[in-house]
Amino acid sequence: MASDRRDRSRRTGSRLISAGMTAGAFLVAGLAPISLAPPAHADLWDLFVDPIADVVDGGPAADPFGDFGDLGLGSAEAGPLDFWQSINDSLQEWLASASGMQIAEMINQPFVYLFGRDLIGNGLDDFTDANTSLLGSTGMFGDLGDGGFLFGNGGAGAAGEVGVNNGVGWAGGSAGMFGDGGDGGAGAAGAAGGAGGDGGSMFGNGGSGGAGGDSTGVAVPGGDGGAGGNAGSWFGNGGNGGDGGLGLLGVQGVSAGAGSAGGNGGAGGNGASLGYGNGGDGGAGGTGGDGAAVSGSGTGGGGGGGGGGGGGGASGTNTAGGNGGRGGAGGSAALMSGNGGNGGDGGNGGYAGIRGPDSPGGQGGVGGQGGAGSISGSNGAAGTTGNTPGSHSGGGGGCVPNPGGGGPGGPGSGTGCNSG
Repeated sequence: MASDRRDRSRRTGSRLISAGMTAGAFLVAGLAPISLAPPAHADLWDLFVDPIADVVDGGPAADPFGDFGDLGLGSAEAGPLDFWQSINDSLQEWLASASGMQIAEMINQPFVYLFGRDLIGNGLDDFTDANTSLLGSTGMFGDLGDGGFLFGNGGAGAAGEVGVNNGVGWAGGSAGMFGDGGDGGAGAAGAAGGAGGDGGSMFGNGGSGGAGGDSTGVAVPGGDGGAGGNAGSWFGNGGNGGDGGLGLLGVQGVSAGAGSAGGNGGAGGNGASLGYGNGGDGGAGGTGGDGAAVSGSGTGGGGGGGGGGGGGGASGTNTAGGNGGRGGAGGSAALMSGNGGNGGDGGNGGYAGIRGPDSPGGQGGVGGQGGAGSISGSNGAAGTTGNTPGSHSGGGGGCVPNPGGGGPGGPGSGTGCNSG
């Protein structure tokens, strides 16, 4: 019996070693020299090595970290993001070539079988299927919508559908070690947009959040914008937040004719946690719907919330404009260098149905807070606060820190900070 167990153990070990050697052979095949059409890179390995060799030899990208004090991305001198981008561009060129697609397919087969995700390659756009692979079904390894474990960009998230997952847009795919996150999908009517995918764990930009869906019912506010994806550890910018959806025009006899609220803007993603990168900008709040048109007299329109503006009540008996969504906060910059993202703009307050000094307008929306800058960069600017229609002063600025400016006055406005 003991001998049988030893034999079974040896056979099991041999199978594991063979599987490991097979996977290794796939990797070696992928990194071995291959013939490519013009660009002049000889093989996949050179796509990584060439830019790094330039650094060692004092070539065009001799300083991959650039001047952390110089935040001008358009300068002729190669900076850290240029260095990363040159690598990513070369990898994408190779993946799009005939030989690249052939070799990637061969390399990826065992990884798709085991993990339900490529080793190298871009994620699929609009991917919504479940990962049913041997190990990927645990939910620990992402799916085919994500970029490859080693490199590749995440796929774009699918747009939301009414009746499916509450209409929320699908998140963009995340990258592996090197690559950019995919953009989030837009939300369906009144639903939130999907979050942007995160950039690669080493290098890569975060994807932008999807836009919130516009309201299609008086009691249904516009959807919130999706948050931008975060960048990788060393180089990369955070993704921008998605804009909030628009509110709907009020309907007489429904909810006192009030317009529906606009959605909040999504927060910007954070720049690279260590090296170089800017925070993403926050999304703008959605504008609230106008109040329904009626006749008669009444009280002032409802205040706009932070972000998008409340819609105006029609002349006659007052109907409230919908509250606007708040502007999204800007993302934080990288530790070493980069600027914080700007906060999303606030929107306008709603007009009262009867406009005049005794009929105050709604409160202007609050702009999003600017993101924190790096040790050598600047904080992001706060989003501007939406206008408050009325005969007095404008709407209050965004709450500290980094408050936005108040909107211009009109008949009977409110003032102050509205953090809700």
